Amino acid sequence: MHVAPTASGEVRAGVFLKNEHLALVAKLLDLNTDTALGRTIGMDPRTISRARTGVIGEPFIAALLSAFAPHAEYLGQYNVGVRFEDFFAIGDKQAAA
Repeated sequence: MHVAPTASGEVRAGVFLKNEHLALVAKLLDLNTDTALGRTIGMDPRTISRARTGVIGEPFIAALLSAFAPHAEYLGQYNVGVRFEDFFAIGDKQAAA
């Protein structure tokens, strides 16, 4: 992923949610709404929505990984991982103005 530099030319590394992977995990765990998903990871559904658009903080990452770690064996039966690299990607992100 590459982002065009801002007027100031500033681009930095960022963390992005792999939306398809989260959707698959949610489906396998029968978490059909953002409300159910939010309850499971201990986050407001709006936080999940923001994460889908690239606004991700450390608390979200930790909560998501912690919530799904206990399901690793079950999800592994479907070759679905619960590690950082399964849920997140690193790429260029335009720096905040």
